[in-house]
Amino acid sequence: MQWNTLKALLMFGLAAFLAICCGISVAVGEYRLMFLAMGVCLFIAMVVFPGYPALLAFAIFCPFAPPLPFIWQFPFVALVLGVCMMKFFVERAISSTVLRSVNTLSFSFALFFGWVALRWCMKPALPNVAGWGQNVTGFRAYLGYGIAFGLVFLLGRFVPTRDDLSKLFRWMTIGALVFMWILIPLIFAKTTFAIALNYLGVFVAYFDNGMLRLVNLPFFGVVAISTSMLPLLFPTTKRRRVFLFLVGWAAVVLGGTRSGLLMALAVFFAILFLKKQWLRFSLFFGIIAMSGLGIYYAGDEFNKLTNVGFLRPLSVISEPLAHNSDAEASWEWRKIRWDRAIEQIRLHPLIGESYGGMENAWIWGEEAGEIQEEQLEMTMATGGVHNGFLDCALALGIPAALLMIYILASRIFISAHRAFALKNSDPFMSQANCFLSANLVALVVSISIGSDVNDKQLWFYLGLTVLAGHLSIKPTRASNPMTSRREEQLVAV
Repeated sequence: MQWNTLKALLMFGLAAFLAICCGISVAVGEYRLMFLAMGVCLFIAMVVFPGYPALLAFAIFCPFAPPLPFIWQFPFVALVLGVCMMKFFVERAISSTVLRSVNTLSFSFALFFGWVALRWCMKPALPNVAGWGQNVTGFRAYLGYGIAFGLVFLLGRFVPTRDDLSKLFRWMTIGALVFMWILIPLIFAKTTFAIALNYLGVFVAYFDNGMLRLVNLPFFGVVAISTSMLPLLFPTTKRRRVFLFLVGWAAVVLGGTRSGLLMALAVFFAILFLKKQWLRFSLFFGIIAMSGLGIYYAGDEFNKLTNVGFLRPLSVISEPLAHNSDAEASWEWRKIRWDRAIEQIRLHPLIGESYGGMENAWIWGEEAGEIQEEQLEMTMATGGVHNGFLDCALALGIPAALLMIYILASRIFISAHRAFALKNSDPFMSQANCFLSANLVALVVSISIGSDVNDKQLWFYLGLTVLAGHLSIKPTRASNPMTSRREEQLVAV
């Protein structure tokens, strides 16, 4: 029996098994069996089917956390990396040929992770007993750095060729589309779905009109916008790329975050700039600038709105919209944490305070002021300042934060330079570097008002910038190098 036939039979069997478990779960109203069946099917598929790009894309973009017992929101990417490592060692053991690998751990990356490891040794952080205890140990923040190191170190082993990199970009786009189609309908769902999403590790807030606000949604939209503008990364018809572009912007708007809107705009204009489409860049910049001025000066009209709803991202421009939604309060909440972080950084500027170190953190005081103060201290100890550079300086010291800024700036510049230099000699890698440079710029926006610098997507893109350098065809002085007919047609679009 051929492998394709076996693969089809296996997929049919897994689908039938999952359908039966879903039917039983719906019938009895207990959904743990369904989630367990999904995990079993996913594990079997990951082990049996060849290749790593689909697994890596799924691990990076999956917004859900496996509901493991005794562990709250265990990172899904850690499980997938474990499965990929198991597959890699098995393939290496049974393969008669030497498997190719590429080093994606640059010197600056190694220096940064080395300092993180040394800082952990100076003040070790261990997980709480049974995943939940009274103390804040800071282990989860260091676990994030460990996962980021694993991603960067293993990336060149899992994606060693240009063909693998091409598949990776396609699977990233498919993954973004799948999760957008899953999450967008849930915005209009009821509170019961919000409880289930929180249980699965998805942070859920609410619009002022009562609809769910899924803050992860704009990240998928940014990826969709990027690949829709770079046809060699996701080869398809122009009509489908337009559809992908519009769905991406819909996800950014429905996500309802100001950082998501800024990230989408940063990616959009960065790609236009790197593709040297100066006319489109100027035209759209003028349109958006004029629209922004109109929204800014229409503040009195927005004061009349009782439910801001999906207009919330525009609160980055309009003060009345920020006042009528929770955006103003969210900004004040961040500012309080930034001010406290700066004060504490001044006390330990060189090596930082590390993560954790709070005893009896979950035993609250009786007064409201005491509760707010304790919550503020918890955000300081867990990397929840909502500014990754301040988080890094607070926990690891100002030199570590400066090194992180250098890493980001250098990789953005290097990828942008390659995007220009390889436009004629290697169009695919030119667009790959364009994607990486633009999305790193967008993630700088996200880090400045949101996530910590141990973000998995950030280090995944940083590792890809190193990988792209190894896989690029060096530009030569020869004019019009040979490219495929398909690439020429797509570049011309």
